[in-house]
Amino acid sequence: MPMSPKAMTADQLYELTAQYWDFGEHRTGTPPDLATAEWFFGRLVDLDATLDRDRVAFDRYEVQASLVDADGEAVPCDAVYYEFLGHFEGGEFTTTTAPALGAGNASSFDALLSDRDEPLVIVVEDGPPGHVVMPNRRVGDGSRPPAVVVPSDVGERLVGARLAVDARLVPGSCESSSAVLGDGPPVTVTTPLSGWFGCASERGSGAAIALDLAARLAETNTVTVVACSGHELDHLGLHAWLGEADAHGGVPSGPVVHLGASIASARNGVLEPRFVLQDRHAPTGWVDELTSVVAPANYQVVTIDDPWPGEGRNWRAHTDTVLSFTGAGTWFHTAGDTPEQATSSAALGIARDAVWNATQALLDRIR
Repeated sequence: MPMSPKAMTADQLYELTAQYWDFGEHRTGTPPDLATAEWFFGRLVDLDATLDRDRVAFDRYEVQASLVDADGEAVPCDAVYYEFLGHFEGGEFTTTTAPALGAGNASSFDALLSDRDEPLVIVVEDGPPGHVVMPNRRVGDGSRPPAVVVPSDVGERLVGARLAVDARLVPGSCESSSAVLGDGPPVTVTTPLSGWFGCASERGSGAAIALDLAARLAETNTVTVVACSGHELDHLGLHAWLGEADAHGGVPSGPVVHLGASIASARNGVLEPRFVLQDRHAPTGWVDELTSVVAPANYQVVTIDDPWPGEGRNWRAHTDTVLSFTGAGTWFHTAGDTPEQATSSAALGIARDAVWNATQALLDRIR
């Protein structure tokens, strides 16, 4: 399919991804997160979009955690959010393991964390060595003992280690906003804005490709761009946006294109496997067509029942047509998710073309 005249170059997509990463750790409600939203919606203003900006208030978890081994050397760790409030320091804790794959689901660690009366250290056993893999969490009251996650390769260093955690809740707010541009049949483009670390491939590539997609679709469509924070806190901002939209006449009609996690994640320049989600009852012909157009980007079309992973599932209750791109790269939910290490100009260009071609195929199908 021919590229639109307004398509960005692959290098421009990479520059946007790097700009996103440059803001720092994108944890919900922190200064880098709020600055990222200003940047993203500022780019939409440059495209002559009309903005509808809003924020949702929440209890932001503010925490410092440290773990020191028996030799006095620091062990990489980070706190599991909303488990504990107050101050803890000591060497009494239990240790368990968890898979990295579940880090994107806010409830995946619940079974490990419930029904315990002492601090917990979780070794994320299949994460990248030396890197903490952070799990998504729901906002909570911090009523349990502290819990921290540590990298896959530090198990032997936990014998005789000492843990310290200071945590409190502070007033916070996060983005719950949208923008509209173009004219024609309606379509929604949505991508989350927040994440645990710099999130170059996990979030930045989706933000870059969303801006490209919205600009090009606006030549023929009315495009609503929904971009909320709070993703790692069980999609906090999007829940608020959808609730507000329902209260004032409903979400925009037309299909939704969800650009979720790891749109252009790559390892050594090669795009990693990711997924395009479809309803199990989707017509075979459509699934075959979609499989063909996304194959160059190493996307696999998966037909499943609810619940879908990622924010695509939140849209399923509001529209009949959701095209959801999502996945998890090597550096998913770690500080290793940098532009240089986790994506490339070439990877972004290939992923962008797959997203564009899939979106055009979807729009052709429903016309």
